[in-house]
Amino acid sequence: MERWRGGYRSTVLMGWLRRALHPRELAKQAKTEYGRAHALAERLSAGTEVLAESAQFLERTASSANDAVEKLAAVLAGGIEDVVAATPRLSDSALRGFVGGKPTDLTPGAAQLLDYASGFDGFAAQAGLWFNPPVCVSYVEGDVRLGPVNERIVEIPFVLGALAALPAGSVIADVGAAESTLSLSLASLGYRVFAVDPRGYPLSHPNITSGAATLESWECEPATLDAVVCVSVVEHLGLNAYGEGAEDDAGDAAAMQRMHSLLKPNGLLVLTVPAGPWAIEANERTYDDDHLTRLLHGWRVESSVFVTRTDDGTWVREPASVIGDKRGVMLVTARA
Repeated sequence: MERWRGGYRSTVLMGWLRRALHPRELAKQAKTEYGRAHALAERLSAGTEVLAESAQFLERTASSANDAVEKLAAVLAGGIEDVVAATPRLSDSALRGFVGGKPTDLTPGAAQLLDYASGFDGFAAQAGLWFNPPVCVSYVEGDVRLGPVNERIVEIPFVLGALAALPAGSVIADVGAAESTLSLSLASLGYRVFAVDPRGYPLSHPNITSGAATLESWECEPATLDAVVCVSVVEHLGLNAYGEGAEDDAGDAAAMQRMHSLLKPNGLLVLTVPAGPWAIEANERTYDDDHLTRLLHGWRVESSVFVTRTDDGTWVREPASVIGDKRGVMLVTARA
């Protein structure tokens, strides 16, 4: 039985081999494989053509882009100097366009420029022609608004009131005069004024004598002045706020002694200083009651007025001249 089965399998296998290896079957298979190979070759050929066309397109695109870049570079190279040269003229023309305009015409850039120009570090200040106005204005896009009201709003009237009793021709020193019109006002009222400031004094009048000098270096004979005015200045002295030289924590006291020596007997001092909790900052002192008393040692105080600011635009006189915890400005008259 097993022998029969083995013989049968051999017979079947031989039959399959004769059919698979028959020339017609082999030719059929060869034809099929040839068809597959031919189709693949066609696809590869088409792909090669597409790749070649893509490469040519990319090459043309790169060439065009390169030509465009070269043309742009040529345009810029030929015109950039003209553009740069024209920029100031264009800016100047734009600024001139605001002349005769209205606040609503203000652009952010124009507003910023006007704020800078009128500020303490703007063009006028750099030329030594800024006079610290008591009421400032602020420029914004499309509008002009009130800015903060500073202590000059009370200091200048206080000085003029304190000096009102002096006769015309009295000799007055205005210490730290540069950023104020006070010396010019006093000269115009008939006083003989020495404008004392290391930066000099830019305004002139027949009654004004000025020169760039610190209070310490100023040449003046002792006991020759009828009055000394010191408006928001002594708090800076000794702290190199005006580039006057080496710092000296006692520079304010030394200045007070110098002013005392220059006054005639019973000569008048008109002094204003920042008032509040005692502090020494980068270039300014703030005086409390104790330090103000020390500052005025040797002087006979006639009056003191304490004024505080309740908001950016409002200054009010306090009912008492005690500083305490409040902040403001102290206005003092004293005699040598």
